[in-house]
Amino acid sequence: MVYQQEQFGLDFSSTETWLIFGVIPDEGPIPNTHDAIPAYYKLPTLNDNMPFPHGSVSWRFGNPVDFQTGVGKSVSLLEVMFIAVWEADRGHRLGSKLVEELELEAKKKSVPLMYVEIGFHQPKAKEFWGKNGFKPAKITQDPNLREDEMFCYMTMAQSLLCDAVCLRFADTEQYIKWI
Repeated sequence: MVYQQEQFGLDFSSTETWLIFGVIPDEGPIPNTHDAIPAYYKLPTLNDNMPFPHGSVSWRFGNPVDFQTGVGKSVSLLEVMFIAVWEADRGHRLGSKLVEELELEAKKKSVPLMYVEIGFHQPKAKEFWGKNGFKPAKITQDPNLREDEMFCYMTMAQSLLCDAVCLRFADTEQYIKWI
């Protein structure tokens, strides 16, 4: 698919990727409700003089120029396309720190909505994003309704924005966070 972006209408030219380097804080790890890394899994190796990243995130802004919400306001969003921290480095809030930094990026651009797709059968991802304030997206007719205990809400127009500018898959559900 890497060389077939145009054929599928994909555009990753505005995607940014950040890597986490450095020393992991001594505190932690935070207890995880899931099993540890399998014994048969081996981390990749790099040259001795090359720093090894602990994790990464790829993201982009979705900014359609003429898209309007149901209340006449232009809306853009920050889409998280990929986030990962090595199993051995999890529990130290590295992924959560990345999400916090993304939220700051969104605020700098006055972007009110963060968006991510989570696979139906990805309990670790659902737990992670839930701990970081994301909830499953539901459509509402009330443009002023943002969230309750279980869901974040968006209008049909906002949902169409996500369909138009975000990478969507058939086996995932939308999770969002209003900033």
